[in-house]
Amino acid sequence: MPNPVIIACPQDAWKLIASNQIFGYLFEMNKKPDKYLYTYRLTGEAAPTLKSEGVPIFQTEEKKLIVSMLAIDIYIMAIGNDGSIRYDWTY
Repeated sequence: MPNPVIIACPQDAWKLIASNQIFGYLFEMNKKPDKYLYTYRLTGEAAPTLKSEGVPIFQTEEKKLIVSMLAIDIYIMAIGNDGSIRYDWTY
């Protein structure tokens, strides 16, 4: 996977941003959506399906720190319009 990676996020749908991650940063690249939601799953678990599974990000911060002791899959949902996210990662 390239680093950093910029990923388009369709409106109102969960988008897998990165798999098998333990550390990284999310940045908002497009301010068109009303907000972005974030959630994660342990790598290999089923993807989220409900909007209520996510928490808002970028409301009071310009980047979101991702830290996990176990490998996770990261999901983003753009609310209100299509958007895009930059993810910088490291092992």
